[in-house]
Amino acid sequence: MLLGARRTLGGERLVDDLGAEAPPASARKMIQVYVSRLRKLMLEGMLETRPPGYRLSSPSEARDLDRFECRHGLSYTVISGERNRVRAEVLFFVPLDTDAEIHRVTLTNLDDRPRSLQLFSLVEFCLWNAWDDQTNFQRNLSTGEVEVDGGAIYHTTEYRERRNHFAVYAVNAEPAGFDTDRDRFFGILRSMSPHLTAAARDDIEATFSRTAPG
Repeated sequence: MLLGARRTLGGERLVDDLGAEAPPASARKMIQVYVSRLRKLMLEGMLETRPPGYRLSSPSEARDLDRFECRHGLSYTVISGERNRVRAEVLFFVPLDTDAEIHRVTLTNLDDRPRSLQLFSLVEFCLWNAWDDQTNFQRNLSTGEVEVDGGAIYHTTEYRERRNHFAVYAVNAEPAGFDTDRDRFFGILRSMSPHLTAAARDDIEATFSRTAPG
């Protein structure tokens, strides 16, 4: 469905996509059950029933930018984009002799009228071994641990057990809220939808998951 987003896909097409040479007689019923489960994970109205099947709508935030630029240099990266007369730019850089990465975000209103914007900081922790993070799911998806102190989120997985170091992500303003569950924060389509991030603000929560963002 995701590959065919914004198009109505018939039930027979979805049955064929299951890959079975001889689908069971209950295949259509199975599709209905799976669709029902998906609806519970999505925003209301994203997965519609339309003859002869179903239509998955992409989040409203998944739009093309009016302008995009990405530049890399020694120890830094700058990414900028514009949409609807609003420019966002983020600078990632690593100071000399410092085990840290600093992010500087700049928002610019290019229009004459005032704009109301929301800003969300985000990091996805990768603890010291990227290959292990991507392969050892049996351990990685069940051993993560985070702690929160003010505007800082500490990823303390195995700290003082197998390691003598930890990771921390902090912002220079008091946060309205936070979430440390990746799927809950991003949503099933990784949409960064304001409806989902609002839940992160209103229902402050720390989780035990190696897939934790901050």
